[in-house]
Amino acid sequence: VDVHVWEPSGAQATSTILWINMPVFIPWILQRRVFDAFATSLNGQFATNLFVLTHGAPYVPQAGCQLQNFQSDLLKVIDDLPLAEPLIFVDSSFGVGTALLWSLRQRLKGALVVNPAMFFAQEHVDSPAHKRFTADVLGKADMFRKRDEVCMMEQFCTWVYGDSNILES
Repeated sequence: VDVHVWEPSGAQATSTILWINMPVFIPWILQRRVFDAFATSLNGQFATNLFVLTHGAPYVPQAGCQLQNFQSDLLKVIDDLPLAEPLIFVDSSFGVGTALLWSLRQRLKGALVVNPAMFFAQEHVDSPAHKRFTADVLGKADMFRKRDEVCMMEQFCTWVYGDSNILES
C-alpha cells in the first residue's frame, strides 16, 4: 500500500480526509493528477489534510489472500498515520476497505462509500468465472495504461448500453 499526502500550504489543517483508493480499472498514475487537482481545490476553500492509501497498479485480489488480513494490515497503516480526528473516511476501494468503517467508527466525522463491490468467497476466487473477470479487469487496466481511448469508449458503451455501436450515432 502506498500513502500519498497533501497538506494545506500556509495554513493549519482544520480537517482530515482519509481516502482508501484501490484502483481496479484505472492505474494510480492516471488518477494522481485528479487527486492533485482535488487537493488544490480543497485547500483553496478549506484547510484539509488529504491522505490517500492506494496501490500503484490495479488491485486484483490474489488466490489465498484473506480479506480480513488485508484489512488488518490497512488498519495498521492507518494507525501509524498522523491523522487529526475526527476524520472523514472515503472508501473507493471496490469494497476492500468498506469493513474498516466499523473499526474506525469512533474516529469518524463522516464517511462516503463509493463503488462497494468485489467481495468474493474463496470458492469464487478459484472459479473459472473469477479468472475470466480478472483477465477482463487486467485488460481494461492495460487499455488505460496505454491510453487506448477508442477501445476504452467501446468497452464503456458496451458495458453501459450493451452496444458499442452507439458511438456511431
